[in-house]
Amino acid sequence: MAQTQSAEEKARLKKQWTDLAIKQAQTSEWEEAVLTNKNILNLFPGEIEAYNRLGKAYSELGSTVRRASLINKRWFITRKTSSPRKIWIVWNS
Repeated sequence: MAQTQSAEEKARLKKQWTDLAIKQAQTSEWEEAVLTNKNILNLFPGEIEAYNRLGKAYSELGSTVRRASLINKRWFITRKTSSPRKIWIVWNS
């Protein structure tokens, strides 16, 4: 039977995965960064920075279709404070 994780365990796991995803991006390990950020989003679906990192990783891998899909997902989460065009501009700067 699966155990549920405490808030402290989830926070620790989020920090570990975030640190790993950032390190992977800094060392151009883009395929690994995709997997790590997907793991973060599976556990924390509203984590905007993971969407940003995932979009960057897809961009570096040449997957503009997946990147465009992420822009739509990120916009849906932040639609009160941003627009798809603003997200596109930020990700392309």
